[in-house]
Amino acid sequence: MSDGDAVIDVSTEHLHMLASGLDNWALHLDNCASRLRSAHESHVLPTVGPQHRIAQVLARLARMARNDAQTIAHLAQRYEFNESHGQNFWQVVATTWNPAVVGTSLMAGLVAFAHPTARSVSFFRQTMTQATEQFSRSIVATGVRPIRQSAHHISTNPGSDEPCRPPASMVDLISRIPAVAADKPQVRVERTSTTAFVYIGGTVTSALNGGKEPWDMTSNLVAIAGQQSDSEVGVRKIMQSPAVTSADNVVVVGHSQGGLIAQRVTALGNPNVSDVVLVGAPTARVEMPAGVRIVAIENTNDPVPALGGQTPPGKVDVTFRRDAPVTSNDSLGAHHLSSYRSTAHAFDASTSPLLRATERQLFVRRESEVCVATDWRVDRSS
Repeated sequence: MSDGDAVIDVSTEHLHMLASGLDNWALHLDNCASRLRSAHESHVLPTVGPQHRIAQVLARLARMARNDAQTIAHLAQRYEFNESHGQNFWQVVATTWNPAVVGTSLMAGLVAFAHPTARSVSFFRQTMTQATEQFSRSIVATGVRPIRQSAHHISTNPGSDEPCRPPASMVDLISRIPAVAADKPQVRVERTSTTAFVYIGGTVTSALNGGKEPWDMTSNLVAIAGQQSDSEVGVRKIMQSPAVTSADNVVVVGHSQGGLIAQRVTALGNPNVSDVVLVGAPTARVEMPAGVRIVAIENTNDPVPALGGQTPPGKVDVTFRRDAPVTSNDSLGAHHLSSYRSTAHAFDASTSPLLRATERQLFVRRESEVCVATDWRVDRSS
């Protein structure tokens, strides 16, 4: 392997060690859940509601950890030293695990995800700032740069062009982000005479095994680590299409994982991007080009944006936050696109001069403007 590849291989021993570590973590989580179910432990987390709810989250995380351990062990058994398509990603995880830092963020995250309020999410964001910095420093220290998520082929498949109405409000923008659904398009491009709007959807699956769907948890973790994910590769290919490259201005809109991708393709890609709209998305560890306006829409009780830690001063030009109403049986309700559509209505109804100026800069309001839309499906294959 040439020095230019800058990739460190991992042996199956690393994978078995990681699988064993996840099994031990699952056992620890199960023990914590059992203690929380005991009446005499009910004072441990007195401010986050019934302790059984936290116990359920811990038990669910334990099941996920065991499933991941089985997947990693299977990869180790199936592939030889140089054939594991997940090898570089797993070495990053194995060599950057810091129980003290990550453990604090884990417990803060459990509270934030089990009982998301503005206060618990804010604390989680603070702890994630430290954990993310530690994670990135460890990546640099181990020499794993860049991470190549896989040796997969990423294909992009456009649907038929269809007429559309140019977006004229924040509700329009958020409503056109592709919904999370298996085997459906993850990206939508709308083109007017001067502007291309690129809408990028959020995570489709929590899988970590490098399957057909690039919008998975592996891509999330690679992106948060500041590296190029398979989903980003797909979006970059789409943004090289004539509908985007020939536009005078490009507006990129991303929800969740789509927001991470939007920031990275803007920082390292298309020079015509004028605006980036982040919807329930963490802040990526990239430097944005001068002149690009960043608009962040966040529900204060959505823990997902907090995964990026504290936003550096001056990085986001406009931030609109509100506490979204959610049902008691859906702890991630504030992260759903339907919740953000409601938040978008509040954005559009605001009389803030800053928000009104942002709206004027973003949207085309000529009734006769022609608009053409194309939905894109991105797939991963061996």
